[in-house]
Amino acid sequence: MIFYKMHGTGNDFVIIENLKEEELNYSVLAKTFCNRHFGIGADGLIVLLPSREADFKMKIFNGDGSEAEMCGNGIRCLARHIYEKGYASTEKFRIETRAGIIVPECAVVNGKVEKVRVDMGRPRYGDLHPKAGEFLTLSAQNLMIKLKLDDNAKGVEGGTVSMGNPHYVIFKEKGDPWNLEEHGKLLSLHPEHPHQSNVEFVEILGPSRLRVKVWERGVGPTQACGTGACAVMAAARILKGMPEKIEVEMPGGLLEIEWDGKGAIYMSGAARYVFEGKVSDELLPEDMKSHLDKVTC
Repeated sequence: MIFYKMHGTGNDFVIIENLKEEELNYSVLAKTFCNRHFGIGADGLIVLLPSREADFKMKIFNGDGSEAEMCGNGIRCLARHIYEKGYASTEKFRIETRAGIIVPECAVVNGKVEKVRVDMGRPRYGDLHPKAGEFLTLSAQNLMIKLKLDDNAKGVEGGTVSMGNPHYVIFKEKGDPWNLEEHGKLLSLHPEHPHQSNVEFVEILGPSRLRVKVWERGVGPTQACGTGACAVMAAARILKGMPEKIEVEMPGGLLEIEWDGKGAIYMSGAARYVFEGKVSDELLPEDMKSHLDKVTC
């Protein structure tokens, strides 16, 4: 079975193709492939599938085997893969995800995708909010929701935003005790989150630049998170008056985010190949070996 290792600003993925839709346990494959000591090593597994609703379909699974609704960095990687492997005849196409149909556009130079700009859809109130699922605009009210980490701690206030998946955005202030390493997992798994949450810790570096660290549900600290950058943009415009175009600095690099305050958020960034290879039979669960031999790559 052939696989491709890619990353978007350091957020790394194993990509496989299952264009004949063979029956596979993707959850088990994700846990097997993503293990950084005994597998290929990645934050997540992305599967390219045919779609009856769009041009292609993407399924994405976190390293713990849980399925995610969407991934901004992942869809940029998959978009480059689709274009450069010749599956798409145009630079712009539609990909079905659990968060809806997403439209990436590849910037191509001499046949190579240099950058991918993605229509990430409109941001919504997150699942902690009474208006969960309703669209956000600049006039959104009461975006900040307080959570307690224990009976004695003061509450943490964060913006609850959905980009098809849940985000909890915390703006770091001087002297603020909350940090990614100590509190990221606690907030991600907080019992008030119906489906757990991605958690973003944000520092304002300038009038149009933010620094963001992410605890990704089912993964932990990641080098970058595309949907997280978009959720941060929505919260930053509503709560902090940030402009329509900003740069989001993450440990793995920069993402460019645009939002007019009422429509879709656009994310631009690179997607890079790391290597490709063939999975050893020794890595595969015994009951999958015969199925994987049939998978189109």
